[in-house]
Amino acid sequence: MYKVVLNGNQSSNLLTIVEELIYIGNASRCHYHTKEDETIRVLNGTLQVYLGGYQFCAPAGTSFHIPRNIIQSHRNLGSKPIHVELLFSPSNIENYLGQVTPVFAEQPVNTTRAAELARTFGVVHLPDIPWKDLNCAFNDSMLFISSVHLIFFIVLLHVFASVYNKFQ
Repeated sequence: MYKVVLNGNQSSNLLTIVEELIYIGNASRCHYHTKEDETIRVLNGTLQVYLGGYQFCAPAGTSFHIPRNIIQSHRNLGSKPIHVELLFSPSNIENYLGQVTPVFAEQPVNTTRAAELARTFGVVHLPDIPWKDLNCAFNDSMLFISSVHLIFFIVLLHVFASVYNKFQ
């Protein structure tokens, strides 16, 4: 599910920002963009990403840049939907999303029309990739606990350094 947050008309056609909710078990089709670069920021959850032949886990807080013509896909193996923010530059992807979303909502999907729209907007779909089991579906609360411990450790180091410097 997509929501356009900032479109080309609002950014002098420099960029488009889209929010996407990736439901449990869903994956994007393997594809690449010929007309825009893309930057993805994971807002919650952990996304498994395929990018240019490599696979990795992208937990909440991760951002990564995808230049045009780089093959990509992502999937959600977690127990909750994943919320991501997508930044496309230059803009115009919002026009593709606006036209292709209703096509995919119809049953059966008109795959010919979807392919025509993809070609028009420079989105090239590819066959599915073989996913590796990277164990990306871990409990996000563990990430939070680890972050709290790390922050506590950094504050503690800062306090010790301040005390040490006073006695030097």
